[in-house]
Amino acid sequence: MMALKPAVFLGPDPWPELLMAVAEGGCTVAPLMSDAEAVIWFGRDPEALAEGLPSSLRWLQVPDAGIEKWVRPEFIDRDFTLTCASSIYGPQVAEHALALLLGPLHGLPEFARSSAWSPQAATVRSIRGLSILILGGGGIGAALASMVSALGARSVVLTRSGRTVEGADVSLGADALEAQLADADAVVICLPATPQTRGMVERRFLSLMKPDAVLVNVARGDIVNTQDLLEALDQGRIAGAALDVTAPEPLPDGHPLLRHPRVLVTPHVANPPWLKRASFVTLVRENCRRFAAGQPLEGVVDVDRGY
Repeated sequence: MMALKPAVFLGPDPWPELLMAVAEGGCTVAPLMSDAEAVIWFGRDPEALAEGLPSSLRWLQVPDAGIEKWVRPEFIDRDFTLTCASSIYGPQVAEHALALLLGPLHGLPEFARSSAWSPQAATVRSIRGLSILILGGGGIGAALASMVSALGARSVVLTRSGRTVEGADVSLGADALEAQLADADAVVICLPATPQTRGMVERRFLSLMKPDAVLVNVARGDIVNTQDLLEALDQGRIAGAALDVTAPEPLPDGHPLLRHPRVLVTPHVANPPWLKRASFVTLVRENCRRFAAGQPLEGVVDVDRGY
């Protein structure tokens, strides 16, 4: 007798591509959440999801790479597997991080703000031969390490465990942070938002960086203390910053970060909706296939670590 296909609920308002991905993965779409063994949720509101989780639930897929808003009793005190999208957005976010990294090195913030033809407005540096310190060795950090190494830079990736990160020239543990800050030509933040990482880039952190180094953040805005960053820039303690995420977010019109001559800001677009949607569909297809086959899922969340 053929085994029944697992029932998966999609919500809210599923895209046609998601419906097809579930079927291609060997599952069926449940019309009601109460009938489902799995829920694939791509809404932004955890409250709406938490109210209706079925007692039969064995797997919950959420759409974000960062899971801070999903770590709540309704999702972690139950006997089901929670998966996030941390495994799929790496290359596209890393590509944006690379653009942000190259911008300050090539003087783009200064040149773009100049109202006259001014070749002396900024110093242009090549990434070749530089040491790029990447904080976080997940999908984004690993993809970025490969990219900067291909351009002739030295990629140094720090993780909490010090595990070997594929694509990095050097893999180190968190205890090497201070020594590496003193040597890095650029620091790129690819960390998850956890109690340990929030606010970690502050006055002392910035004081350990080289005066000609640049800071890039594509992770979470509250990892960086904005006031301390502005002070370091104004006092010449670091050369520049490039940010896709900020605190506060969105930045109010006229905020000092938007006006600073050595800061490049993009409005949280490293993972735009159209790219995120396509990547999420791919993940859903693969995880449905694994769920139907009884295999380990991609992107399983370790709640104790917060990612």
